[in-house]
Amino acid sequence: MPSFSNMSSDRIMACRVFDGEIRKIEDMIARGDHDSEFLQSVANYLSYRIQDMETKCHGSSEDIK
Repeated sequence: MPSFSNMSSDRIMACRVFDGEIRKIEDMIARGDHDSEFLQSVANYLSYRIQDMETKCHGSSEDIK
């Protein structure tokens, strides 16, 4: 589950959606979906985007001046 410290509400919502999609994709892969290689690439990209939003800390009060 993503860490939501120092994030704007929009980014928190995006991370929650991405996390939910990653869980759905992992379930599809576990059931043997024929597009599992593509789905894994999508899940990796979503994970990357979550990590990117966490490290940039957008929306913290220090960013707004």
